[in-house]
Order: sequence, then C-alpha cells, then structure tokens
Amino acid sequence: MMGNSILITKMQADSLLAVRLEKALVGVKDTMLEQASRMQLGATRLVYYASCFTDNY
Repeated sequence: MMGNSILITKMQADSLLAVRLEKALVGVKDTMLEQASRMQLGATRLVYYASCFTDNY
C-alpha cells in the first residue's frame, strides 16, 4: 500500500509540474509575439524616418 501512495503522489506532482510548465511556456510565447510586433513597428518607424534622407521624399 505504501508504494501505491508514493506512486500516486509522484504522478500528481508530475501533473502539477506539467501544467505549470505549460502555463510558463504560453507566457513566453505571448511575450515573444508581443516583442516581435514591437520590433516590426520599430522597423517601420525607422524606414519612415530614413525616407527623409532619400531623394524622392
């Protein structure tokens, strides 16, 4: 009986860790997508500012 209790506790702990890891990775993904969007906006702004230095402005 003692072995079963330990096994069940370990499985519950593994499940909890998996859920927390999944939430953390979702957060990282969302942050990376937000940062990529900001970089794209910054690149667009840089192109607009750089266009002031071209002949066809």
